[in-house]
Amino acid sequence: MFYSNYGLLAAIFWQRSTNDSSIELKMVEADIIEVFREAGIVSDPPENESEGEENEANKAYFTEENTLDALEPLHLMKTGNEEEESCYTYVDFLESLIHIAAVHPGCARELDSSLERKLEWIIEKLKSKFGYIDDDFVEYLQKSDGEKTF
Repeated sequence: MFYSNYGLLAAIFWQRSTNDSSIELKMVEADIIEVFREAGIVSDPPENESEGEENEANKAYFTEENTLDALEPLHLMKTGNEEEESCYTYVDFLESLIHIAAVHPGCARELDSSLERKLEWIIEKLKSKFGYIDDDFVEYLQKSDGEKTF
């Protein structure tokens, strides 16, 4: 799943990550959440939601708080506490997609229970929003490789 979508996923990570003077690129948790929000994976609850009302529209939203809850195991593993901001490597970013796919109500409602199918749903949402940066990233890599002299 990740291999076949490497161009897209790596491009998203590359575009949103920062280089903190170490060798590897890192993405802060807030940026991951913003990527999910832009792709329509994270959203705010509907304004017309009432206390006792339970309909399909109200069940499908996934808030920033839900996202942080889903990412908490990753966050605690990386920082050891809840207060410190997490920085995610590319592998952590991919793992965050798994954590979100496992609990997102849109995945559960529209698809069977297979994690692979849920990941496909998440990646399709990312592709519909960020598909255009895939080509720019591949072009950047090719240009970068051409400039290297060993």
